[in-house]
Amino acid sequence: MNEFIFPSIDTPTLALARAIIQLTLAGLIIWTGSRQQQRMGTHWWAWGLALHGIGLLVFLVDFAPLDSLIVAVNHMSLGLSSACILLGFWQFGQRPAQRWLILLLVAIPATSMLLWEWWMPNARMRILFTASGQFIFLLLLQATLAVAPRKEMAGIYRSLRWIVSAYAVLLLWSYGSLAELLPGTARVPPGYHGILFSLGSMLFMLAMAVSFLALQYALMACRHADQARTDWLTQLLNRRGLLAAVDAKYGSNAAVPGFALLTLDVDHFKSINDHHGHAVGDRVLRALAREITRHTGANDLIARVGGEEFQILLSSADADSARSFAESLCRSCAGLEIEARAELIWLTVSIGVAIQVDRESFDDVAQRADRALYRAKNSGRNCVVLSSQP
Repeated sequence: MNEFIFPSIDTPTLALARAIIQLTLAGLIIWTGSRQQQRMGTHWWAWGLALHGIGLLVFLVDFAPLDSLIVAVNHMSLGLSSACILLGFWQFGQRPAQRWLILLLVAIPATSMLLWEWWMPNARMRILFTASGQFIFLLLLQATLAVAPRKEMAGIYRSLRWIVSAYAVLLLWSYGSLAELLPGTARVPPGYHGILFSLGSMLFMLAMAVSFLALQYALMACRHADQARTDWLTQLLNRRGLLAAVDAKYGSNAAVPGFALLTLDVDHFKSINDHHGHAVGDRVLRALAREITRHTGANDLIARVGGEEFQILLSSADADSARSFAESLCRSCAGLEIEARAELIWLTVSIGVAIQVDRESFDDVAQRADRALYRAKNSGRNCVVLSSQP
């Protein structure tokens, strides 16, 4: 029965299969990942798979004088691989790297070699000591996977947590049997714990690599979605992005009272473009976007919704505070100077303000803000007009 459950597969064969799979997947991750994705940590995942694969190839070398060195490379590659994978997830999730934890993952197999390979040779203790480093790695990885960097990746992170948990159980079974910590009936048959660990490790790394690729494609999809919602010139939200943000913040019809909407337009912008060129016009829009961003808070939304038209959504603002904000912004924009061909351009803006009332929809508030802006334009520009109640 034991032979049926644990087929007689020699460890070198499994090591070779694992090495080939991991090196192939490492190359695939590098090949499919863009340079921008590699800056997000995916190159660390590739390094993690590659280092472990190289360690397994070295393990296949059968040369007695180098046995200790071969074992050392195999154990150290396991620690370095774990450190790289963890670094990849930290960088991917834009979290600070904990250097002392990385050093710990590398120090455990190094200490194992010093103690149980060269000082007091004991293969069983060496293996168990290195295995303890793997348990620490899995615990750290499980904690890192608790929160996905984007909601679109939550499903992949959830699957990874299950994979990590299953692999941890397999390690406990395999090495608990080796250390004789489990009841006799629950132990892996003698001589098979290495095969069990090799099979489990191969499946774990394969599942991790598939998850790495899935996260790469999820990141690409997120970036494309962000680009579709972002104005390329100012890096603010565009109209689509603003509507999506309003929907996420207030619901499909924005029927939550208490926000103010400002519609801002650059005065005589067409003349600036005609006289100075579109490159100068772009500089004007970028300078204006920076000025608006400087005035707004973290809970406010800013979007460039048209050529020279911006919208600002102020959370929890009443008529007085919204008008005061708009007038302050209007004065600040009037102080902006843009140099063009040794000539200074002085900007002015007109702003229409509308306050949401009676659970009014976002579209209705936007229409009132547009009408208020139109009145500001007809009132001489460089001013603020507050919309009347609907």
